[in-house]
Amino acid sequence: MPGLIFPRVKWSYPSGIDYENRLVELEDALLASGWAFYDVPTLDKEYFRRWLQEFSPMRHLTRNTNLDVHHSLLPKRDKCYFESQALIDRCISGGEGLSVLSPADMVLHSAAHIFRIGDWANALRDLSDQDLMLREFGAQPGFWESLLNTAEALKLQTTCYYCLHLVKQYFDTDIPPAIAQRVNGCGPVCHLRVFLTTWSNKQCPRARTLVLT
Repeated sequence: MPGLIFPRVKWSYPSGIDYENRLVELEDALLASGWAFYDVPTLDKEYFRRWLQEFSPMRHLTRNTNLDVHHSLLPKRDKCYFESQALIDRCISGGEGLSVLSPADMVLHSAAHIFRIGDWANALRDLSDQDLMLREFGAQPGFWESLLNTAEALKLQTTCYYCLHLVKQYFDTDIPPAIAQRVNGCGPVCHLRVFLTTWSNKQCPRARTLVLT
């Protein structure tokens, strides 16, 4: 497994790996371990690597599982693109020689897949993941402040707003009032807030919402 070869691999989802450097070496290791690329045109492979900052999709020839390998959290075409070194520096031990993202970065990573990259195919599942992470990490001292401070440092304040708004809307996630008030100042302009509230109310009319100011 690549995590045993490269101890600084960062796991995001069970089928996703982020690795910033040594891409050729990583690709060779994956191919030697039974992974193969799906048959996609050469230009599409180049587009994945150059603009989306990831390998084209891979699958394991024996287990038939899928794998996404990301070079960075956001593609370079995103106006909020940033180098991933800060995330790597904040990584914590995941055991067995692996490193994982910090709790705040895990939440923002998941949220960015929906609200920055636009990966809506599994949006409800990802929102559920964010709810579960917030419930678990929220009990840790200093987590909520770290989440908002990290979002500000990475220019993901609006992404964080969308995340907290919708997990409250769909799952009634317990968000401290001071954090809810602070994150409201990071939301979009008024008419987009109205659209978001109206849309999410239609999707889940019985759920509660954050108080939008």
